[in-house]
Amino acid sequence: MESFAVIMRFRSKARTKGLVLKCSRSLGYAQVTTDMSFSEIVARANKPERDALFQWVMRDGPFWEDAQLHEPSECLFWNDRDVSSTGIGEAAWRLIQTGRDQEIVSLNPSSWTFSPVVVILTTEDNTEVAVDLPNVWDEAGLSAILDSATQGFDSWISVEEAVRREFLNLTISGDAFRPISQQPFVPGAARQVYVRFQILSQFRKSFDADHKLTKDGHYLYQQFFTGKKGDGGRGAMFSSEADDQGNLWFDHPGKPREKLHCPWHGKIQTPQLRVHFSWPITGQDPVYVVYVGPKINKW
Repeated sequence: MESFAVIMRFRSKARTKGLVLKCSRSLGYAQVTTDMSFSEIVARANKPERDALFQWVMRDGPFWEDAQLHEPSECLFWNDRDVSSTGIGEAAWRLIQTGRDQEIVSLNPSSWTFSPVVVILTTEDNTEVAVDLPNVWDEAGLSAILDSATQGFDSWISVEEAVRREFLNLTISGDAFRPISQQPFVPGAARQVYVRFQILSQFRKSFDADHKLTKDGHYLYQQFFTGKKGDGGRGAMFSSEADDQGNLWFDHPGKPREKLHCPWHGKIQTPQLRVHFSWPITGQDPVYVVYVGPKINKW
């Protein structure tokens, strides 16, 4: 029952930010274990918890199906699995159509404790459009998403001003935002750029007095800096890429006339943007952010 209690706290915290956590009308009948449904498990809770869950899931909602935008004929896939008629498919469709961020919340324990969830839409001309859906299953992840979801941006300049003001433990080069300033402004992508800076800042803080990675730091590393294509997405949110052409050398922000090699980057899929930074991140050395803009081999 603890996982249900966490979901209810998620719902309450979202409300304090003016946001709504929606569920499916079929959630109450979903099979949670091999022999028990969601409603059968909830029936074992104490009366206040049971009543609150049943009122939300079985009666009041809100339910995402009541405001569905996606037509099931438009096929969306996660990891070769058709998610067209699911909440994941609806969230992906809304992100594609509106450009507004959509986040999903999962139970823990479950097979959905990874992020992002990468959903692919195949268009009529066989073009693939991939979108990243941030997924949370614990309160630390929820807090990060709520903070970013309520961060309003109306230009790339406003994003730059926010990250320079808020993430003082990152050293951002003076021209880091020049490449993205030449691109059309996309509100959803702007928030995703902000999230990449937010996670980098949190990771830089996650070292103890002996410069060793803390428990929170290990969590961030596992969730955002590791991953394979077979793990339910297209790899980790942060990763390194090969630099066969030598394109990933940048002016060193702290050492004039020197270059800094930064193949490590945070990824945004739609549109394809990158945030390049120095690696490894330690408890002693500065974290240099040197580039925010389109994927370099396509620019």
